[in-house]
Amino acid sequence: MNLALGFIYRFATAVWLGTIVATSLMVAPIVFSSLPRQTAANVMTQVFSAYYGMGLGLGLVALVALGLLASRSGWTWERWAATGLLILMVTLAGYTRLVTVPELVQVRGEMWAAEATGSIGPALRERFDTLHHRSVTFNVGMLLAGTVLVLVEAVRTGRLEKENAT
Repeated sequence: MNLALGFIYRFATAVWLGTIVATSLMVAPIVFSSLPRQTAANVMTQVFSAYYGMGLGLGLVALVALGLLASRSGWTWERWAATGLLILMVTLAGYTRLVTVPELVQVRGEMWAAEATGSIGPALRERFDTLHHRSVTFNVGMLLAGTVLVLVEAVRTGRLEKENAT
């Protein structure tokens, strides 16, 4: 059972971290450099809605698997750290998916309507920039937390390998 739980935990976190890297560093830049601005924004809204939803799902699966694994074989500092990092990542993904993305879509629509009439004001642009900056910052936070999570797991695995070798 521990083997299956460990696999589920590692698989969910690996897929999530890979998705963060691929979407942030490849998909978004390619879409925005290849398509007209409004089309790219519409495409990426759909991508990010699915991306954050998938992150929430994978994060919750990883948390449950890690919790069950730790309850069966012990809570080490590495497992507590991993739990905290996963909670941070799930919180950032959830807030971005449920709050920031819908606000961004609304403000973006208002901005485009104002641009069409030539009446866009600096407050609307500033609101959009603030929301976009928040989403980028939270995404970087998820990436960094996921990277630290991999490092924590590497330390834990390395420590176990040393213990088993002696």
